[in-house]
Amino acid sequence: MATRYIIDRRLTLLADGQDADGLPRATVVAESELDDVPFVAPLHKDAMKSLISTENTYVDTCPDCFIGSVAMPDRADPASDPYCFAFFVNREHLLLLDNGPLCANALAKTALSKPLHEVTTMYCLFELMRLLTKGDQQYLSDYEDAMERTEEAILGGKLPDASHVMLAYRRTLLKLDTYYRQLMDMADDAVDNENGLLTGGEVRLFEQQQRACERLMDRVATLREYSVQLRELHQAQIDAQRNSTMQLFTIIAVLFAPLTLMTGWFGMNFTHMPGLDEAWAYPAFVLAVAAIVVVEIVVFKRKGWL
Repeated sequence: MATRYIIDRRLTLLADGQDADGLPRATVVAESELDDVPFVAPLHKDAMKSLISTENTYVDTCPDCFIGSVAMPDRADPASDPYCFAFFVNREHLLLLDNGPLCANALAKTALSKPLHEVTTMYCLFELMRLLTKGDQQYLSDYEDAMERTEEAILGGKLPDASHVMLAYRRTLLKLDTYYRQLMDMADDAVDNENGLLTGGEVRLFEQQQRACERLMDRVATLREYSVQLRELHQAQIDAQRNSTMQLFTIIAVLFAPLTLMTGWFGMNFTHMPGLDEAWAYPAFVLAVAAIVVVEIVVFKRKGWL
């Protein structure tokens, strides 16, 4: 069922059949209710239905209105599909096309907050956009803490599936970067004010939104660089483990090389070889082999190879 508010000093919920008395209004409708909205042209309705399914944050400037959509990543599961809604706004109406509860909850929260600075639909849209990014700096800070814990786990060798974890980091940060860039582009279009729909004060509000998105983009860019460093650290750990394994195999091969030479030498089928007929020959051979192994181990330890 459609939810309607009067945009006054505070958002006031309108009951069914109640008149707005000429004040601007904010309305939330589901897609099944959009055709019953009287103040939006059929062409704009078709555009809104198309935009809500595009999973893209976008705004189109029309001569007397703005039409756009928002695709907000799910913070709890960024890999999932984004939450999408579309909007139509002119001087008299802000219409939000939302098949879920987000927009209705956001307007209800705005209605309970401090009085609005501007009694306009554009200010109401600005408040909605501000709520969409509220708390994102803390979210990114928590995300950085999680990446730091991953770094410690990699260094400690306690994260065997680090590749999957870092792949999730990169995908999430890429989605967030795209989202903030598109939000900033949306604010840019509002600041350009090509259709003259915004007042000077409203333009300044969307300039403020631009700066907020820029700060979030800068933070995401830093985290993306950090994710690259984590990947390089993980690769370095893999290379170190591989080198350690190869070093072990090399040491074993070197240990047995002299022994292989000696056994090959004394295994030659000559009729006359010095010492073969002596009782002390075999013990002497064993002692020589043991002495060679001991000397090699001592040398390897001094070189730091063992």
